[in-house]
Amino acid sequence: MAGGTQLGSEAEMIPDQFEGEDRMSSPNPLPNPMTTVAEFFVDSNEAASFLKINRRTLLQWARSGVLPAHPLGSGSRKSWRFLLSELRSWLRARIAVN
Repeated sequence: MAGGTQLGSEAEMIPDQFEGEDRMSSPNPLPNPMTTVAEFFVDSNEAASFLKINRRTLLQWARSGVLPAHPLGSGSRKSWRFLLSELRSWLRARIAVN
């Protein structure tokens, strides 16, 4: 069927996303929203809760470079942000060594 896809026994038509375009020749293909997941940075409270450690311990480890952390701001007082996927990988590597 040109121009769309028929679903099940219903006569409902869904138009093709790139109708009239060659999908392979598109210079910037759109990411698939079903497989692309955005990960957001979390603050020290959420990261400490995830690791089940005290927030102060987490911040000490972040400042000393023990665990993966991302400082925000300049100067002596920084805000720290964390990616849970990085913390998960760090924790798994740490468990595997011990």
